[in-house]
Amino acid sequence: MGKPCHIDAGALWSQFYKLTNGGAWADPHHFKNPGNFCFDDGRLRIFDYGSKKTQGIITEYGITIFESFDPSYDWEKKK
Repeated sequence: MGKPCHIDAGALWSQFYKLTNGGAWADPHHFKNPGNFCFDDGRLRIFDYGSKKTQGIITEYGITIFESFDPSYDWEKKK
């Protein structure tokens, strides 16, 4: 198991929204919650992806998220 994800919920959500071209909006409850994620070996990992909505987003955008997620992303600077 990896290290808990201590990233700001706004930064997490805005980055998922961007990386999925808005697709994360299909399951915002999951993708807005830092508690659903951890970092393992410097990479974002996901917990609790049993929802069909979550699975669909991961199927479509998982590689992009895995390769492009930036733990230092600052959504305030991106506004």
